[in-house]
Amino acid sequence: MSIMNSAKVNSMKHLLATFILLSGSLSMAQSFTWGYPYGITDEQDATLSYVVDDKVYKLTEYYDSKKFNRQLDVDFLNPNDLEQMGSMSIEVEPVKEFGYRRDYESLFQENSTDFVLFSSYYDKKTKKNTLSWQSTNVKDGSLGEYSEIATLQALSMTKSGDFEITQSDSKNHYAVIVEQPYVKKQAEKIDLYLLDKDKNVVKSKSFTFPFVGKRSRHNEIFVSDSGQVYIVKSINLKKQKPTKNIYHWNPENDEINTIELKQDDNYQIAQFNGSFQDDNFVFTGILTSDNSTFFSISLDYSGRNSGVTATGLLLLKFDSSGQLVYDMRNDFDQNISNLSIKDIHVMDDFYWVIMDRAQIDKKSKSGQAGATAFTYDYTYLNNGFVIARINTANGDLQYLNLIDTNEPNTRNDNGAYLSVLSFVKDDQLHLLYNETRDLRKGKVRVPLLKRFPIHDVIAADGKLVKNEALMAAGIGVDRDEAFDLDTSSIYDVGDGRYLIRARSNVEYKYGFMRF
Repeated sequence: MSIMNSAKVNSMKHLLATFILLSGSLSMAQSFTWGYPYGITDEQDATLSYVVDDKVYKLTEYYDSKKFNRQLDVDFLNPNDLEQMGSMSIEVEPVKEFGYRRDYESLFQENSTDFVLFSSYYDKKTKKNTLSWQSTNVKDGSLGEYSEIATLQALSMTKSGDFEITQSDSKNHYAVIVEQPYVKKQAEKIDLYLLDKDKNVVKSKSFTFPFVGKRSRHNEIFVSDSGQVYIVKSINLKKQKPTKNIYHWNPENDEINTIELKQDDNYQIAQFNGSFQDDNFVFTGILTSDNSTFFSISLDYSGRNSGVTATGLLLLKFDSSGQLVYDMRNDFDQNISNLSIKDIHVMDDFYWVIMDRAQIDKKSKSGQAGATAFTYDYTYLNNGFVIARINTANGDLQYLNLIDTNEPNTRNDNGAYLSVLSFVKDDQLHLLYNETRDLRKGKVRVPLLKRFPIHDVIAADGKLVKNEALMAAGIGVDRDEAFDLDTSSIYDVGDGRYLIRARSNVEYKYGFMRF
């Protein structure tokens, strides 16, 4: 396996683009319709999701520092012209009395605009923390009655334990980790719950990890459509390199199996993704070098080659009963800086891993030491992205391609222009990203830079089928066009339509892209 160098990639792109423009034989017609613009909102650390029903519903989950709780805002857009028709906030019932607290935990879609909202309630008198669920509808904002799932005995309001919840792809199961409160020098304890689609507890189990707990836990939970539960546990013990374990709970026989991910050369897992393919659990992790603690840090003056240095991919697969099929490590021919997983597209025999080469530089803007109003400057850097094709049968890294865009750094825009949008259609991988070009190149000394939206199509074997600038997209390209492609979100509406965004310095807007 090898990484295709950027010069070769760019040369192939330009040759292929010229061929396509001349022949027209491979051309795929796209059409774009754009809605009304809105003022820029702060989406830093927010989670966005969408529902398209009678309207387009934009869901924004974020932490409200004034209410000390997570919040859900819903914006309604007209499905025809994408004009905003209204908005509302959905929040768990506030608790005004000191010592009682209800926290927003997680939100999951059940069907169309029907969702389930999980929240926890701490009672100062009993020192109990209780996880509950309630139905909600993002169309009308209705909230159902609370139904309790699990209760843990807290030590205090600040030592009240935690809950982690997940939903299976089919929405037939939920799984919950109840993290017991931290106790100094004691082993970490959890309770596991498997729920059916109606949120009834069908199985539970208590488990104690074989090491002393930490104040800050790092447990991520996954559940298959058949109810197999996986926990990816981050472990950081004294005088040892950090590592991760996978714990598999099979509710049928009530056994928990441990799979250690520690590498013989102490390479670290900087980031990972858990996905399911036909009820098989697939783990994809980015490895860093042996000199790392949590990460391998390198520095340069531009910042483009700073941060995490990725050295390869660690790939594991578990079958539908939780048995380990393979544990495969694929080292890169050369290290890649600033690598992080953005998307994974699972196919029948393989899956695509889309990875950004990005870094965020965060600096405080607070003028005085000890100031309570914390404001920050964010600088976003991006060297392009990397595409990997993984054979799901054996974990072999079949194809690895680095696409180097070298986009100019941006500030305080959530990195909206520097990532890549991806989707699979007709067994081909489609990529949408920005490429900054000089409109005055060769004429004057001062460049006039403009972002062009680029569309790549890659076949299953990794061959570049198409590369083109979307000249008729209605964004970018023209020096007087204020809006450029926003690479932060894409949503498959169905019928060959995708909901995308464009952004200027002060506004953003939604549009439909049709293939």
